[in-house]
Parts: sequence; structure tokens; C-alpha cells
Amino acid sequence: MKKIILTLAVIVLFAGLATAQDVKPFNLYAGGGLGAPNSNDMFKDYWKTGYHGYAGLGFNLMPMIQIIGKAEYHMFSVDGDSEGDFLESAEAAGDLNTFMFGGDIKLNPKAPFMPIKPFAIAGVGFANSSFSELDESETDFYWNIGGGLELGGQGPLKFFAMARYVSISSEGESTTFIPVTLGIKF
Repeated sequence: MKKIILTLAVIVLFAGLATAQDVKPFNLYAGGGLGAPNSNDMFKDYWKTGYHGYAGLGFNLMPMIQIIGKAEYHMFSVDGDSEGDFLESAEAAGDLNTFMFGGDIKLNPKAPFMPIKPFAIAGVGFANSSFSELDESETDFYWNIGGGLELGGQGPLKFFAMARYVSISSEGESTTFIPVTLGIKF
């Protein structure tokens, strides 16, 4: 009887160790993509689709939930081809540069044996925005919500694509845009 109990205990111990090796406690994210101005009207009308870079460090809370600390850089150029009363003001301000630091909660429903896995994401943080031709910057609260897909098999390297709605609570009307990010998770 003791041999059976000892054998079962060893099997359970090794099974637990093997399972623990499959689950990393954290992931690194790196990516970039395009961002489309959405509102306020001046931002939407006088700045072009921009680009961004994204880096994050995610920590697993539960099998389906991860908290991600992240940093992002977004740049939107002035659209000199646009027309309107405020074009001169937009050109005088220059390109919009925004550094964002925050945290997201990622919900990743487990879908075993599927190479494409959907996820939802939401978060908050601070955005420091400045214009290239002005010597001032502004730091404001932001929030974002979105979703995406993870692509990849059982290996450590996975690809992801996500789209989010980002709202920066700037003075007056909020500044919103929609970044689409492609990247890797490892």
C-alpha cells in the first residue's frame, strides 16, 4: 500500500512540474502599426493617419486573464492637403507626438487546439502629447478598449493583431483615435 501511495505521489509531483513548465508567468509584447484620427473634428480633419510603436510586459493572473504594463509612441502628421479655416493653425502646431504609459487587462478565452485565438483588451493610463512646432506638452488621462487575435501554435513565439479605440481626455473635447497593431508575443 505504501508503494502505491508513494508511486502516486511521485506521478502527481512530476505531472505538476511538467504542467508548470508549460505556463510562463509573463509575456513580452512588441509591435507597431497605423492609427486613424477619430475625433475631435480638428484632429480628424487636419491630421493624417499616423503610425505607432508598442511594447508591453504581461503577467498572468489566471489562465484567461493577464495584466499588461505598456508603453506606446504615436505620431500623426499634419495633412497639408486638407482644406478649411484651421489649416494654418494646424500647420503652425505641426505633427502630434504622443507617448502613452499605462496598463491593460487582457481576457483571452481558452480555445484548445485552435491556431487562432481571440482576445479582448481594456485599459487606462497617461498620455503625454506635444506638437512638433510648439514648446509645450500636456499630460492627460486616457482609456482604451478593443480586441484582437493571436496566431500561432504551441511554441513560445506568437503573432498578434489588435484594434483599439483610444480616448485621451484632453482639454476641451477628448482626442480619440483607432490604432491597429501587428506584433509578436513571446
